Amino acid sequence: MDGFRLDAARHLIEDGPGEKGQNDTAETHQFWKEFAAHVRSVKPEAILVGENWTETPIIATYYGSTERVPGGDELPLNFDFPLARKIIEGVKTGEAKGIAAKLAENRGAFPTGATDVPFLTNHDQRRVATELQDDAGKLRSAAAVLLTLRDAFSLLRRGDRPRQWPRKRRQVQRTPMPWDKSPGGGFTTGKPWFDFAPAASGSASLRRPAMRARSCRATEI
Repeated sequence: MDGFRLDAARHLIEDGPGEKGQNDTAETHQFWKEFAAHVRSVKPEAILVGENWTETPIIATYYGSTERVPGGDELPLNFDFPLARKIIEGVKTGEAKGIAAKLAENRGAFPTGATDVPFLTNHDQRRVATELQDDAGKLRSAAAVLLTLRDAFSLLRRGDRPRQWPRKRRQVQRTPMPWDKSPGGGFTTGKPWFDFAPAASGSASLRRPAMRARSCRATEI
């Protein structure tokens, strides 16, 4: 186990109604500081990545302080939703100004030494191949931008490489990931909770052992 992906991290502890009472509360930040400290004490190299689907200034607060803990004493990795949006927009239009502006904003907003976590799309969104209409050139450009960003922990989410999860309904986006062409897709010897997506047969599976070896395993909580 390499670490934890922390779902909806900004909504953990509510202390009242409305936006301020249900999101980004002081109690939520304090919990993550204590949680991260405990994880570091047990396994210092463990990955903690927060899903805080909001704008840059608020995402920046979830790193906590980098004065005593390199990377931050709260969540040392946080998904960069605003940058993901700008990358997709920039690739669609062929204009990089929005990406450059967001990177400049990040440098001013994130604490010193913080590590950004850019990505393209995730399981709650239309996948990148759908967004870019299967345009091979644009898909290569999106990958090139993502994987060449400096000072970043770039993340390629499962399902972004093959076009398997178009946004039709939420649960269809959570079909099992096929690792080979076997009846269980290398995912299970039993019956998964959903059938594999139609594109799972053939080239969409992650068949090569080297790709499996490089995959990072993290539990979602």
